[in-house]
Amino acid sequence: MLLKTRTVSSYLHNLTPIFTPPRRPNPRPNLQAKPISSLKVAWRKDRKLDQAIDNDKRYKVCARVVKEVLNEPGQVIPLRYLEKRRERLRLNVKVKTFLTQNPGLFDVYYDRIRPKSEPVRFLRVSDRLRRFLGEEKKIFKENEVLIVSKLCKLLMMSKDKLLSAEKLAHVKREFGFPNDFLDNLVPRYSEYFRLIRGSGEGNLFLELVSWNPEFAKSVIEKRAEEESELTGIRVRPNFHYELPQGFFLKKEMREWVRDWLELDYISPYEDVSHLDQASPEMEKRSVGVFHELLSLSILKRVPVPILGKFSEEYRFSNAFSSVFTRHSGIFYLSLKGGIKTALLREAYKTDQLVDSDPLLAIKDKFAELLEEGWRECDDQLRLQREERKKDMIGSNPKSKPVRFLRIRDRLKRFLEEEERIVKENEGLIVSKLCKLLMMSKDKVLSTEKLVNVKREFGFPNDFLVNLVPKYSDYFRLIKGPREGNSYLQLVSWNPEFAKSVIKKRAEEESELTGIQVQPNFHYDLPEEVFLKKEMREWISDWLELDYISPYEDVSHLDQASSEMEKRSVGVLHELLSLSILKKVPVPILGKFSEEYRFSNAFSSVFTRHSGIFYISLKGGIRTAVLREAYRDKQLVDHDPLLEIKSKLVELLEEGWQERDEQWRLQRRESTEDMKMMAARK
Repeated sequence: MLLKTRTVSSYLHNLTPIFTPPRRPNPRPNLQAKPISSLKVAWRKDRKLDQAIDNDKRYKVCARVVKEVLNEPGQVIPLRYLEKRRERLRLNVKVKTFLTQNPGLFDVYYDRIRPKSEPVRFLRVSDRLRRFLGEEKKIFKENEVLIVSKLCKLLMMSKDKLLSAEKLAHVKREFGFPNDFLDNLVPRYSEYFRLIRGSGEGNLFLELVSWNPEFAKSVIEKRAEEESELTGIRVRPNFHYELPQGFFLKKEMREWVRDWLELDYISPYEDVSHLDQASPEMEKRSVGVFHELLSLSILKRVPVPILGKFSEEYRFSNAFSSVFTRHSGIFYLSLKGGIKTALLREAYKTDQLVDSDPLLAIKDKFAELLEEGWRECDDQLRLQREERKKDMIGSNPKSKPVRFLRIRDRLKRFLEEEERIVKENEGLIVSKLCKLLMMSKDKVLSTEKLVNVKREFGFPNDFLVNLVPKYSDYFRLIKGPREGNSYLQLVSWNPEFAKSVIKKRAEEESELTGIQVQPNFHYDLPEEVFLKKEMREWISDWLELDYISPYEDVSHLDQASSEMEKRSVGVLHELLSLSILKKVPVPILGKFSEEYRFSNAFSSVFTRHSGIFYISLKGGIRTAVLREAYRDKQLVDHDPLLEIKSKLVELLEEGWQERDEQWRLQRRESTEDMKMMAARK
């Protein structure tokens, strides 16, 4: 008879005692009626946990390709070489398509494979990806103690406190170890580890040097200790056993699980050389090892073939994978992607992890990098579709007449006014354009990107055609490697333009007071914003750092350093100060991430520094606003180019007044008509 259940406890009458049970005449349950290998549990698909694996599918493909390029000499590879490795990389699209779908990972350039060969396309790591790699190093550094503890635990669970270096290298991704952990991390912790040579050539093993009792506590034991402290009652360590909804166990299996759970928990760090490999106690210990291994993994899941590599070291039986189906209340065995993967059930809620491993921040950063590229790809495809649609409409000469719009004389007069204002402020526009270039990494910016921001900074529509050629002492238009790509390059450096708004303000205050004023940000939190003590202290220390001009060379700074944050805030402050409304949509700023050395998660700067910036979500678009530029919803100082907007507003208001007057006359005529009709009746 089958029984539908959600949890084992619902039908096993408290089969897992939470507290230490009273001693019984026969403390060991009867588990030897049948050999363990004969106990079968039907595998059942868990769609939510399968989805957890599916969620990472796209990221994993990208990670494999990135790893392949990073492992190449000089971190460059001919595109055609990578194309030949598609099958091994499990890349189901051509490399060209992959690059189009994932912009921002690599730069494509031409070079020769051999001195006299024809130039071919090569791939190299993009600046955006290099920034991610810098952040990855920072996260590894911050979590070095955690990595060391994981490595110790893996060794402490092993039979001889010794593991093959090659096998450890194979599992580095699962446990979050850096690529160079054997070369850089292990030698620095000689009190814990020692690399020794094996009998075969090239065989290396990592050996545990000293035993740390703190590391010898499993996740289950720690959980029991925490519960004991919380309740004041000694809690017995045991597995959290919960079957998924709709899962069935036969009566015989239910009874076996109940008795098996009543066995004492055996720590994965205990010596079990005295136990019989086929005994229930050894099964208990093996499940404990698997539970601990999955708990140590960053995603709380590990492919079964990888676990199988350690069968000898961790004393797993030959049929160890059946453990995952036999104990379906603890584990789930996914077959997603044609690979058997063991997942820890308690670590997931639906398809999401309950607790994130600190090293998972690396994956999050990589995901941000990829998603940024995917958004760019989507935008590009959308624009292409719109262009095709326009072409289709315009390519039919026999179409029916349709209504056209043309500008009125009133609008023509406004355009003349606009031209006059632009002419009067040409010097200001040139200085803004120079400043944008001077802040950039290579003093060069894509003309396409500059056109996208012309409205924000008040550049005229034809600035590239009419203004730039007139100022050849400042600018030069250069062609890019691809057809149609062009860039604006800075020709000469003007020291006057290299003074930021903050620096100018400090100089003015120094002249006014006669006291040397240090340049710094104006930091004023609104009344409704509260900061925790820790954040207040961090802000206080951060503000005390020297101001770094956005026009300074910062190539020597670490991307993840506080100084680089200071510089990034300075650049964003300067960009917003140069904009005519002192506010710019975040997606537009994001287009210049590479040129201005912004981190992948640069938008978090605006919320982290709420005393300097404000992020508005109005209109469904995130817009960065400079707080100091506004007072009671109004700009404190007006950009001269803002006069164009004022003129346009006057034009619109004039039209709105005419419309209102027209509506008033129509209503009056309608009222008079109704009165006349009533009089006739």
